[in-house]
Amino acid sequence: MESPVGEDIPTASAFEEALRNWLLEADRLEEPPEQLLHGLVDQFAQQGIHLLTSSALVRTLHPQFEMLAQRWRPFVVEEIKTEGTERLIGHRKVPGKRGVVDVYLFAHGHSQEALYQTSPFKAVHDAGHPLRWRLGMEEADLRFEVMDELKARGATDYLVLPIAMQAPFAAGVSFATAHADGFPAGFQQDLERLMPLFGLVMSFSLERISLREILMAYLGPTAAKRVLRGQIVLGQVQSLRAVIGFADLYGLRRHVDDVPEEDQMKALSLFFGVAQSTVRAAGGEILKMMGDSLLFVVPLEEGVPERIRERALDVAQDVIRRSRRNKLLQKYGLTVSLGLHEGEVLLGNVGAPSRLDFTVLGEAVNLAARLQNWGGIHGEPIVLSAELAGKLNRNFRQLGTLELKGILEPQEALAPHE
Repeated sequence: MESPVGEDIPTASAFEEALRNWLLEADRLEEPPEQLLHGLVDQFAQQGIHLLTSSALVRTLHPQFEMLAQRWRPFVVEEIKTEGTERLIGHRKVPGKRGVVDVYLFAHGHSQEALYQTSPFKAVHDAGHPLRWRLGMEEADLRFEVMDELKARGATDYLVLPIAMQAPFAAGVSFATAHADGFPAGFQQDLERLMPLFGLVMSFSLERISLREILMAYLGPTAAKRVLRGQIVLGQVQSLRAVIGFADLYGLRRHVDDVPEEDQMKALSLFFGVAQSTVRAAGGEILKMMGDSLLFVVPLEEGVPERIRERALDVAQDVIRRSRRNKLLQKYGLTVSLGLHEGEVLLGNVGAPSRLDFTVLGEAVNLAARLQNWGGIHGEPIVLSAELAGKLNRNFRQLGTLELKGILEPQEALAPHE
């Protein structure tokens, strides 16, 4: 049969049909990108095409990393070290049926590094079409550093294809074989026809992951999980008992005219970074960052309450110790003050119909904030409520009974010994 323009319509090969059917299976929509790469390698092998290696590089939408790189290798091949970059911030190994996928996370700015700028993936992205190198030939073009490595391992054929994806995502995938004759006839054409479908599957996977990661970055892990599970209705809240902490970078507002804007941002980032790492290590979570203050909770329902209370106080003391050692905070006389209390809070959605906020509410939150404010004014780094201090097996200094703004009853306050 002829097409309207008189050209033969290409008949799909058995390889293309098998790969297309695999991509259309519902399971593909639930798999992370590294499992897609494992699956591709397995599908190739079932069709008699054995790979020396395969890689995928994806530009992501993520607040912490710009690119996600994956490299499949057989079990018998050691990891190939990634060198020539200062942006590598994470690496993990994902074993599969026929080998291992090394997953690398690159921080923002990697796209400007020479490692990417001089890579086959950048060349394919710029060209907008596949590029192929017959490495087994005498006159093989070895313009990229990776090709020397591939040829040394016996590679004869190397194919890199762009993956059609909607912005801001961009991706490419590569395949290398050591077969004496390279890839079989029609292999590249089959893959080119499948790339739009492969791009849709990978885009769905990446968008799902990006949604989860972005929600976690902006809302925190607990709030993100609840939102993704459907807790999205205005006024939908639930009660939670927790240790509530309110922390403030005290002095920044008072000295704002004396601290350059760039150093203000650095100081806040240092403060929030220290708090985030210590709170998370204790099983807690920062729910709000407000100017130079933050609100965190350490839920008591997820473990032994006695140990959780101890960890919450350890968090506060660790934040104080680490902030005191910071030279930038010392330079401008900035200190951290914390208020700690235990109580019931309401966790859920508040706001307007078109602008929701997932947060915690309640008298317990207000009390923690007032204790922190009193401590900042009076030079006490950590101030605890009697409710919390009375349940901790430690000795505390009595700070007296305080009249706190917005709190109806006078509150007994305590502080840990230095």
